[in-house]
Amino acid sequence: MVNWTCPTCNFFYSLNNSKPIYNCYCEQYNKVCKEKWFDTSSIIIPHSCGLTCSKKICEHVTCDLPCHPGPHLSCDYEYKLQCYCKKSTKVFSCLSGIKTFSCEMICGKLLNCNLHKCKSICHEDECEKLLLDNK
Repeated sequence: MVNWTCPTCNFFYSLNNSKPIYNCYCEQYNKVCKEKWFDTSSIIIPHSCGLTCSKKICEHVTCDLPCHPGPHLSCDYEYKLQCYCKKSTKVFSCLSGIKTFSCEMICGKLLNCNLHKCKSICHEDECEKLLLDNK
């Protein structure tokens, strides 16, 4: 081991000192890393194990940065969704977490009688179920 000064606590480590015991950033996210001390042959972030972070951000992105403090990569994936009544389409970002939405217009779907249209605001459930629930 080489002589080294910790950038956080400013303690000087030499060949005579034992290594401090601590957890790297990975272990904050319940990832067990096998390395408990940084590799002096490469330049990596202090107090990092140097392994890939691998934190799953969403279904599209996994953080591929080396073990690190602070924020992770973010997802810029966007997708189109149709409202419940299929009259409107909007674009949402993955980070919004939105999976369904109402366009707030009159539904207008043909009811099972094939004579009348639904007069409720755009909704998730079947039109007949909504009508029965409101009676």
